[in-house]
Amino acid sequence: DIALSSEVTLDLLRMRSSTPLFTLGDADLIRQKVTFPNAGADATAGLLVMRIDDTVGEDVDPALEGVVTVFNASDEPLTEAIDDMAGLEYRLHEVQAHGADEVVKGATWDAATGTVTIPAHTVAVFVAPQAGGEEPGDDGKRTGPPEHAGETGRPDHAGEQGPPDHANGKANGRTEGEG
Repeated sequence: DIALSSEVTLDLLRMRSSTPLFTLGDADLIRQKVTFPNAGADATAGLLVMRIDDTVGEDVDPALEGVVTVFNASDEPLTEAIDDMAGLEYRLHEVQAHGADEVVKGATWDAATGTVTIPAHTVAVFVAPQAGGEEPGDDGKRTGPPEHAGETGRPDHAGEQGPPDHANGKANGRTEGEG
């Protein structure tokens, strides 16, 4: 269904822009913070786990201790203990927990064992909020594309003077003062 695919894509864009951990942009930070646990010759077929650990090195996102993205490319749901993750508190990203994709809502994280369960053909993003921090999307500020993105027709604010309320300070990808 095209409408569902569009909504799921918008959810992915919202997650990507919810934390600077997804856009580290520096090779040294990437080497320092990004790992692929459970990879290698003994890896479970169809499973890829990417961990971005913000407890290592400079604090890039004051709201999160880390992000774990789990890809299940297999035809079956998978449950697997992730290396060195027992005792860590992660939960499904708010965007997916309240998003358009009902299947991903079945993904779970068991903090006691560091075990993930993920439906077939699914990508799930788990986050670990910092103590006292807010999870991305909990602060009332919009992240990602505006609600009307992907809709046909003109948004209600079209034709008004000045940037819309959801503007991020950039116009057509240019920062203020750029031509």
